[in-house]
Amino acid sequence: MRLIAAIPFALLAACSVETNPQNDATTIRYDTQGVENVLEDVGNAAEESISDVENATDRAGRAIDKVDNIQVDLDVRRDPPPANST
Repeated sequence: MRLIAAIPFALLAACSVETNPQNDATTIRYDTQGVENVLEDVGNAAEESISDVENATDRAGRAIDKVDNIQVDLDVRRDPPPANST
């Protein structure tokens, strides 16, 4: 998710600003390939994060299923003390 925070900086790096003082004009150009690359990287990171969450929930679900299927038989009766054989 930290990659999403980098989007504004990447967009800023993908633009170029040219000033022409003779015409009193400023031209701003965006490198669309750079923007597409950044957005693709963000999309890939999001997919990986979703996959990691999905895998974690699958593992947790399997662990919960194992706990649900445990059967414990507990005998709390106490055996009488052994008789002295003398």
